[in-house]
Amino acid sequence: MNDNLAYKINSSFHLLGLKPGADARQIRSAFRRLARAYHPDVAGAFNTKKFEQISNAYLLLKNLTPEELSLCETKPGHAAENTGGSFFARWKKSSAEKEERREAELRAKQEAEESAKEERERAISDRIDSILGRCEREINSILKRKQNEKLNKEISDIIIRLEASRYEVRLMAMQKISKYINAKRVQEALLNMLDKYPVTGEILDLTDKLHLPREFMQKVIKIVSDNVKTLKEHEALPFIRKIIFMIADNKNVISSLLEHPSLKITELLIARWTFPVLPDEDVLKRIFSDIQNEKLIISTLNILKKHNKNRFPSWLTQKIEQFLTHDNVSVRLWAKAVSPNENVVK
Repeated sequence: MNDNLAYKINSSFHLLGLKPGADARQIRSAFRRLARAYHPDVAGAFNTKKFEQISNAYLLLKNLTPEELSLCETKPGHAAENTGGSFFARWKKSSAEKEERREAELRAKQEAEESAKEERERAISDRIDSILGRCEREINSILKRKQNEKLNKEISDIIIRLEASRYEVRLMAMQKISKYINAKRVQEALLNMLDKYPVTGEILDLTDKLHLPREFMQKVIKIVSDNVKTLKEHEALPFIRKIIFMIADNKNVISSLLEHPSLKITELLIARWTFPVLPDEDVLKRIFSDIQNEKLIISTLNILKKHNKNRFPSWLTQKIEQFLTHDNVSVRLWAKAVSPNENVVK
């Protein structure tokens, strides 16, 4: 565009009967008014050229932007008299600004479309993740329920076997119980079995291998100690050796275990008797019935030394008197220390 074009623009304004700088509404109104007056169908064919000039002027002006129209307020032949420079420079600047705005609008539109696309994709992705998460939770729930159903069935089978009357069936259950021992129902079934049926060394050995919680093991020990007489020495002794550290301060359990007739078991337990009372009288009689068990006799005399000699029953005093002539010198010395009739301080 140059000054010649500026002249054409201003001439177009003149043809439409408008002042340079008229807006689009005024241009359209002027064209319609003139078209009705000079259209060949109305004014005759001799006005065709005039109508074409009016039409060309309108087509030129209607395609200009408001900014471009405002820049055309100079009169024909004076396009370069504005303080902002020539009409061409101002038009070029306006066009550049218009192009920048168009590009900015295009970029904004593209960015908005891309943002909307990303948002849609993100929403779709989130929905897919939500669906997959829900499906995964449902699958896990189903699997867990199936596992629990299977576990409950296996536990029920173990409990039935623990309650079986045949020893072989109970033994088989004990060999497979470790997987389910943390279940409260299985623990209760194990305690019922130990209390209901005679305990054997095999059962005790398998029970010990379960590595039961201390609190639960105390319940097992209580049941076994109450039924210790049903066990043979070679069955009870290994079990007592394993649990001795757990019962060291439990007088009731040790007293119950001392009811077993085995002198080896008695010797093991008497060596750990630290209570302020004497062992049961039947236990003392069993100990002193075997005068050749020197180690057991000395351990028992050591216990007796800590108690009031004048309160010993007569049979015990007589036994102590007999030990004063024992072949073993250590037994004689301990007997002197314990005898109510000896003033030996040991």
